[in-house]
Amino acid sequence: LHPELARMRTLQQGNRLSITPLDPDEWEFITARLVHA
Repeated sequence: LHPELARMRTLQQGNRLSITPLDPDEWEFITARLVHA
C-alpha cells in the first residue's frame, strides 16, 4: 500500500467502490502513477 493512499475512503471497510469519491490529492497520485507506468 502506498502511504499517499492510506486514508483513501475506497479502502475503508464498508464503502462501495462505485460511489466513493476521491480526494484531489489521491486522484493526482493515481493518475501520475498511470502516466508513468
